Amino acid sequence: DGECLRGLGAADDLAAVTVLALALVRLAQGGESFARQLVFLFSTGEEGLGNLRGVRQFVADRRHAPFAFISFDGTRETFSLTALGSQRYQIEAQTPGGHSWAGFGQPNAIEIVLDFLAKIREDWRVATANAGEQPSSYNFGTIQGGQGINSIARHARATFEFRSVAQGILQQLDADARRAVEQLQTDCPGSDLRLQLLGERPAGTACHRDRLLPLVDAVLGQNVGSPPREVPMSTNINVPLAHEWPAVCLGLCQSG
Repeated sequence: DGECLRGLGAADDLAAVTVLALALVRLAQGGESFARQLVFLFSTGEEGLGNLRGVRQFVADRRHAPFAFISFDGTRETFSLTALGSQRYQIEAQTPGGHSWAGFGQPNAIEIVLDFLAKIREDWRVATANAGEQPSSYNFGTIQGGQGINSIARHARATFEFRSVAQGILQQLDADARRAVEQLQTDCPGSDLRLQLLGERPAGTACHRDRLLPLVDAVLGQNVGSPPREVPMSTNINVPLAHEWPAVCLGLCQSG
């Protein structure tokens, strides 16, 4: 629509893919030479449960860090030199079930999952209180289960995640979740409770800021409106930063 690209995912990440593809075409036509090797990477599996699959393989295949790893994602209003880490899980409960009246008091899979999520929330509050200036978050994403209103639920499951800029907090919350499973399993004989790690993105601190900030200024220095803000984000730079690569994530478009 004129100079505006409309559609789901335009800024995340169709605009950047389009610009990089166009850059490749123009560079191939121009015959420019570079002081360093220039690699264009179109990775797979960045979103959701893709768990950064493409960039993980790219990092694993290289013996040495590049001069700079630049990920184009999001909008021109922000950029990131740090990695917001995450841990994503599924909790699942199985019980024999029964009738709501005749079997009252028997383990209920929905109740067990809800008790587990309540414990997760409380553990997060404790971890946050002890974390000081290192922020974190939790989210309950989906919940399913049960057969009917007059049946003791035989099966229930939920998905949830933690996020933090500190890898130590993520490790603590992971240990808390596993202890909660063990405790509920003991408290609910006859039930089966399972915790599955669905995905993890490592947290990471900035590396070689002095090398990367001039690049950010060159790309975003003419940003319309206020100067771009540096914020922690969860992107393809998480894995490179975990391997101490100089990495930055910035956007090539404005969106809303």
